[in-house]
Amino acid sequence: MQRLSQWIAEKMEKKCVISKKVVLFSLTIHRLSARINLA
Repeated sequence: MQRLSQWIAEKMEKKCVISKKVVLFSLTIHRLSARINLA
């Protein structure tokens, strides 16, 4: 049981990291497109 919860925690942590990267990536694209529109 302990191992299973640890495994789930690790999976959730990885998902959290990935989602943070995706959010940062989309924010960067949004800023770039805004700059292109202004230029």
